[in-house]
Amino acid sequence: MVKGYQIALLLAALLATADSRANCSFDADSADRLDFADQIIDCEPEPSAAPSPSALPVERLYDAAVGSAGIIREHKVVAPGSLNHTPGAHYEAREPYSLRADAAFEESVTFAIARLHLQMAHYCSDGWAVDGQRSEPKRAVSDPLRAGKYYLYYRFSCAAR
Repeated sequence: MVKGYQIALLLAALLATADSRANCSFDADSADRLDFADQIIDCEPEPSAAPSPSALPVERLYDAAVGSAGIIREHKVVAPGSLNHTPGAHYEAREPYSLRADAAFEESVTFAIARLHLQMAHYCSDGWAVDGQRSEPKRAVSDPLRAGKYYLYYRFSCAAR
């Protein structure tokens, strides 16, 4: 059984947190209405949505331009073999692989995944989350020498410490 002071506390809490919508004003008689519970639910503020991983800034760990081997790109200074971690940092890495029957074992998707995991461990030594992955053809499929060759992309973020 609900007592009068409990209703008063509930109404005071609702009045303190109610937003500026017109139907969210409560008085002492509001609890007597049949739609009181529905009105409380309708007046609760909407939870704020966290930004999706695809909307966050991402540092690409590869050169996106084709045939731009001579371009110098700026990255964080990271010593080879060192372990680094920036909580919340987002990265995208890619590795080539081949599905061709004549491909060497080192061109397999298994090796590509292993190399991507090495990059993730290098940039996020305290753990990471894979936010997404995709594959894209290495070149146009019309090129017979490149048919069956792809890039495997991993988008990942460093875990909070």
